[in-house]
Amino acid sequence: YHSYVMKNFMHDLEGNELGPHDYLSRYESFLNLDEYYKFGVMREPANYCHSNYFEWPESYTSPTYSEFITSEEFKSKIDPQLPHFYNSKGEIQMDKIFKFENLNEAFNTISDLFKVYDIPTQHSQNKNPNIYIQNPNLQEYKDTINQYFNQDYEYWKSL
Repeated sequence: YHSYVMKNFMHDLEGNELGPHDYLSRYESFLNLDEYYKFGVMREPANYCHSNYFEWPESYTSPTYSEFITSEEFKSKIDPQLPHFYNSKGEIQMDKIFKFENLNEAFNTISDLFKVYDIPTQHSQNKNPNIYIQNPNLQEYKDTINQYFNQDYEYWKSL
């Protein structure tokens, strides 16, 4: 499994480290992207924000989630997801984008494609699995979040 996942071992031409969640466009300087199968995972924006806030609470100064969602800090600290899939021309250049909510299906597809069958069927990096379950309080923030991440939300719905 790990031989198919980038774990911060690549560097761009200037020596900057590239990580597994980096922007696709950063790889164009030294890789011919057409030679690779490119896939990504996209979360429903409200769950994405909820996860970010509760996964790294020490990163934010807003005392409550409701204050965070309506703050400038929210807009400055949580990036939209779609730009991660763009090439340098601003076009989506992925072979497949999976919904995070269907992660097991994504693992099965990638397993079959690469003939690698030891891919875990759970998000093993998850520190708190309860944050990924639909939270009843999350619904009241969805409109605010989806308005801010409108492009992400519309694309996510089309997957």
